[in-house]
Amino acid sequence: MKNTPLRRLWKTSPWGKIHPLMLIAALLLLLTLPPCAPAGPVSLDRDSTKCLSCHGKTSSFDTADHHPVGIDYRRVTPGFKSPASLDPAIGLINGKIECATCHIPYEESNHRTLAEKRSALPAIADPLLTMDNRKSQLCLACHSK
Repeated sequence: MKNTPLRRLWKTSPWGKIHPLMLIAALLLLLTLPPCAPAGPVSLDRDSTKCLSCHGKTSSFDTADHHPVGIDYRRVTPGFKSPASLDPAIGLINGKIECATCHIPYEESNHRTLAEKRSALPAIADPLLTMDNRKSQLCLACHSK
């Protein structure tokens, strides 16, 4: 085979150092993994709907500012702990990740009091979370990485 400019570029790129069969295997693996995002619209529980009405979310699967909700935890991709091994503080709602999975539900009347307590962070655990998230404890209760 000729040593064309394209072939030289391929060989000097990071991709050129990987065996082509490994690239094909990685691509096939990615194509066969189940999606983490829901395939269509998701239904939210009543409390999550109430939360999102104030917190300005228009989509239940929008990770720009917040964790996605309305997701069936049993269908998430590898990298998560099994539902049976979750800390009891992690409350799946009908098997789904909802706002109350990680957050303490509150009424508008006590929101200000709880929010003011957050000014003492990180000396105290966040009063709006179901468990302490210092050192990412809450996140790592579900996420393996």
